Amino acid sequence: MGREVDLIQGQDVPVCEVLARGGLVREDTAISLIENVVYRPGWVFECEPHGNVQGGIRLKITYPANNFNRDQAADGYPSAFNPFAAFPILAGKCHDAEALYRQVIEQCFKVDQHEGREAFRVKPNYWAPFHPHHPDGMDRWGDPQADLFFGAGA
Repeated sequence: MGREVDLIQGQDVPVCEVLARGGLVREDTAISLIENVVYRPGWVFECEPHGNVQGGIRLKITYPANNFNRDQAADGYPSAFNPFAAFPILAGKCHDAEALYRQVIEQCFKVDQHEGREAFRVKPNYWAPFHPHHPDGMDRWGDPQADLFFGAGA
């Protein structure tokens, strides 16, 4: 696990020990912790401070996916690419690494759900009732704002 300088004692200690002392997760600590996350093959986690939120970071997840457009459905979605999604993480509200990691994996689940909604099609015309890039699909899903964290909206 990463290390940071304990500013109180001036000693180099493991991040988990600093967090165990009851402090909140700092932005720089959160970035170090998240940059060591491994999830699925090809998934990349990048972080930077969130310029508008104290204690916040911006988490960018780039991941391999298939092109789930309608014209690809009949052939089993053979075309692949690497889209991304970006999410705000409130690291400054986390009391330990596990709380931070929980926020990260919740964002991973959002990515999985988003891609699944693109891939979910109904024959014969391969209609996507919950497509996250179409306003009617976003409305049917019931959370249109959540779809704005992906691709161009991110």
